[in-house]
Amino acid sequence: MVNISGFPNYTISKDGIVRNRRGVVIYVSKSKKGYVRCTLSHKGKKQKPYIHRLIALHFIPNPENKPCINHKNGNKADNRIENLEWCTIIENNKHAVENKLNSAFRRPVVKLDWDGNVLKEYPSAAAAKKENKNIWERLAGRAKNQDYILRYKN
Repeated sequence: MVNISGFPNYTISKDGIVRNRRGVVIYVSKSKKGYVRCTLSHKGKKQKPYIHRLIALHFIPNPENKPCINHKNGNKADNRIENLEWCTIIENNKHAVENKLNSAFRRPVVKLDWDGNVLKEYPSAAAAKKENKNIWERLAGRAKNQDYILRYKN
């Protein structure tokens, strides 16, 4: 157990158990994106840090000063030290794409003409990206001079 930086009334263990100064285990919840977090307060200031970030900051060396933490097995709730590693944003995104962890790469996409007729269907955004330019701008409806429309299939 080590004291949590910036929150002297709390400790965290290597297995991610957060306790207050009386030793009471702090309740954790999942964020909308599936990460485990808890609520900490100090001098009237509340924060909801992610447990994986607290574990990495306090127990995993970061000699290259990388900004992100990757869950090696892709399970955002698995905060064991052996499942966490420091990484760059590029490394994290590459890991997500290679392991099909990004929901955008799993959702079907349709290519439509301006009348709403289906020109082609793709099993994923990754498949659509191989044949179409500016895919993310098109899916968000921000691409200029569009001769067709890309939408996620309902």
